[in-house]
Amino acid sequence: GLLGNFAENHDVSRLPYMTQDPQLRRSFVTYTLTAEGLPIIYYGQEQELKGASKMEANLNREALWPTQFRQDSNTAGMYGTIRTINALRKRVPAGDFAQAEQEQGAVRDDLFVFVRGKVVVALTNRGQDGGSISEFVDGMPWTAGTTVCNVFNPACDCQQIQDGYRLQVTLDGGEPKVYAEQQYMSVAP
Repeated sequence: GLLGNFAENHDVSRLPYMTQDPQLRRSFVTYTLTAEGLPIIYYGQEQELKGASKMEANLNREALWPTQFRQDSNTAGMYGTIRTINALRKRVPAGDFAQAEQEQGAVRDDLFVFVRGKVVVALTNRGQDGGSISEFVDGMPWTAGTTVCNVFNPACDCQQIQDGYRLQVTLDGGEPKVYAEQQYMSVAP
């Protein structure tokens, strides 16, 4: 069986209601879409509908049409984050990502790095005011010399894998990162 992964549903408060921090929300959704299991995006989550507390459940079902179905290309927004990860899932062979088992890469109180096939996901719980966090993570799925890029910023955030299958993960301001081989990057998501 598969585990259903979700960050929002009709029984709980929406993420923008629980935190104003956009990076914490992006990290939660990045985990939902990349972790092993069936990713579930709740109606309106891509539009960052705010909702209310779970005690006011009717407010968690806001109308979608007032958003005018925003489809921003900014990967820092929720729609852009979801669209970018979904595009990567389509480009990377299923056995190298969507159907691959999840393995831990690094675990700290403020950093979680995991590997799914040939995709590496790095998340932090520090949020947008959390400064910078950096860690060398060994045991990456690529050979030395392979160029990998962060799917959210492939033009500026690429690096070559070092000897020992090592990747330097640096997260600034609470940002999530998803690394894959450069060949799977899209010029325009």
